[in-house]
Amino acid sequence: MSESHVVSGLIAKYSELSSQFQHHQEVMRQIAADLDHLTTTIKLFDPDIDLRTIKVTNHRLSNIWFEHGEANRLILNVLRTAGKPLSTRQIGEAMVALKDMTVNGVKEWDSFLKPVLSAAQRLERKGTIKMVGRVDDSPRGAMIWELV
Repeated sequence: MSESHVVSGLIAKYSELSSQFQHHQEVMRQIAADLDHLTTTIKLFDPDIDLRTIKVTNHRLSNIWFEHGEANRLILNVLRTAGKPLSTRQIGEAMVALKDMTVNGVKEWDSFLKPVLSAAQRLERKGTIKMVGRVDDSPRGAMIWELV
């Protein structure tokens, strides 16, 4: 069969995903058991509590590029130092230089610039910076930012 390498690759991927699925099912079972124990303990102290009123906190994945709040500080530092509007990419390049890092390849740059863009948008919502245009005036062009 000329496509046996395709089938063997698909079987290997199936095996990998099945293993991950089983692992996460076990994790979910443990979390459910932990929640049951917590529910019982809370009810011991306050039998009348309505657990549905407890706000669920968001689970945030850690960022491999920046510590908490670091991206905001670096963006502001870069824009202050530049003294002129910069694109998201230019801000990212300056941040890489400040952190003395190396970012290679398109995928890695995309991974790096995603939290930079998110931080810039948060700073814009706070009124600290603003988007003043786009590269090439294209609707899909990179955003250009400046301090307010």
